Amino acid sequence: SGSSAAKEQRIRLGAEELLEGRLGFAPYTQGDRRLGWLLTFSPSSWEDEDTGKIYSCVDLYFVSQDGSTFKVKYKFPPYFYAATKEKTELEVEAYLRRRYEGEIADIEIIEKEDLDLKNHLSGLKRKYLKIQFDTVQQLMRVRSDLMHVVEKNEEERDAVDAFESIYGVKR
Repeated sequence: SGSSAAKEQRIRLGAEELLEGRLGFAPYTQGDRRLGWLLTFSPSSWEDEDTGKIYSCVDLYFVSQDGSTFKVKYKFPPYFYAATKEKTELEVEAYLRRRYEGEIADIEIIEKEDLDLKNHLSGLKRKYLKIQFDTVQQLMRVRSDLMHVVEKNEEERDAVDAFESIYGVKR
């Protein structure tokens, strides 16, 4: 169940913080600015103390000039881009917000160059949905679900294209 998985994740996060603190990488959350060199980074999660929600983040591990070490949690919303048929962005956005309520944190409609176009160097842009999540797990669940829809749509489009090429008919 979801709550037991969240509870396990909280326990694991607490144990990781404790271990890393003992190894010299105590979380740096406030105080004077610190300068350090990035040693490594690792995907992680953090819990908002006020809401109890879990968010994805990256743990950044640093070493200072004086040799001391510290860790910073950098929160980021995992996301992916989704293309839609032209002029259907708003309808698809509304559908996704309803269908995946509680899993999708935000959706933005943005313009980007479509690198799949043969003439992608011409600077032509198209609209994409930037679908953002609180956790990587949410992203993976929604992405997996949507990939089935995309594959089905591609199969249908291929069948229509084959029909049109055989019979010379355009929809």
